[in-house]
Amino acid sequence: MTGDNVYSGFIGLAYSPLTNAYANTTTSAGSSSKHIHIYTPSIMATIFSSPNLSLAKKFSLAVSRGTTNPSNGGLLSIGGTPDLADPQVNVTTTEFASARLEAAVDQASQEVDPGHPELAWYAITVDSLYYGNIGNISTNTSPAQYIVDSGNPSIQLPGTDADRFHSMFSPPATPQGSGAYHIYCNATVPDLAIMIGGMPFPINPVDVVGPPIGNQGLCSSNVWGGPNTPPYALGEPFHRNVLAVYDWEGEQMQ
Repeated sequence: MTGDNVYSGFIGLAYSPLTNAYANTTTSAGSSSKHIHIYTPSIMATIFSSPNLSLAKKFSLAVSRGTTNPSNGGLLSIGGTPDLADPQVNVTTTEFASARLEAAVDQASQEVDPGHPELAWYAITVDSLYYGNIGNISTNTSPAQYIVDSGNPSIQLPGTDADRFHSMFSPPATPQGSGAYHIYCNATVPDLAIMIGGMPFPINPVDVVGPPIGNQGLCSSNVWGGPNTPPYALGEPFHRNVLAVYDWEGEQMQ
């Protein structure tokens, strides 16, 4: 809370460069105002910098689908991982893949910002994409940077791949501009798998279909298309299918 302004939002589990707090100052007679940035360490930076910490410097996140208990958001484990047999953990394998955490690429220059080379987002390299139906599978085997972001409600793919993926729906999806697509709520959803660290992570079709739109039998798609330049995003639909381990000490995702 700053002055008369109250801010609320995500808890902010990323690195401190993304944690912002601002103090308001006003000029004479309150005619104008400006914001002064205040350095604020993120909650995980605060926890992991404690001299009395006896836990491993990592946390794990499993997002629930909420089909049996809508009030249950999932599991957050600080210092380790939960039991993979827990029904709230929607894993398709008990093996872990690893990917090194990277400084996020600046989308305009396609280079890491030389002024901010430190870790901020949880950015990793995705090996490849696989999507389609039996007998009609498309692949993108060009490695690209993706930001693993539980606060993002979608999976964002390169625009070309998103168009191809949605054309494989039966009936086909309809692009809406700005990367969004409308799909029939009862459409047949093509397969989608994300290859990380040499291991494929399939996305459950249930997690591709978003909320209904109006009363025409249409839903939004939880897979979006972006520009054909990284970074892209692995948001909430991805997290519903994995146990994501954010390893600060090892600077890697598992």
